[in-house]
Amino acid sequence: MSKEFKYKIIRHKKQYNQYCNILEELVFKNLKKDEDKIELLTILI
Repeated sequence: MSKEFKYKIIRHKKQYNQYCNILEELVFKNLKKDEDKIELLTILI
C-alpha cells in the first residue's frame, strides 16, 4: 500500500520558492485541516 506524496525533497530553487509560497498561503489561511501540510512544508524548507 504505497502512497504518493504531493511534496518531495527540494532539489531546485524554483521548487523551494513554490513551497515557500504555498506555505505562506496555508499559514495565512490558518485552517486546522492544513496543519499537516504546514508541518511537512516547514520541515522540507
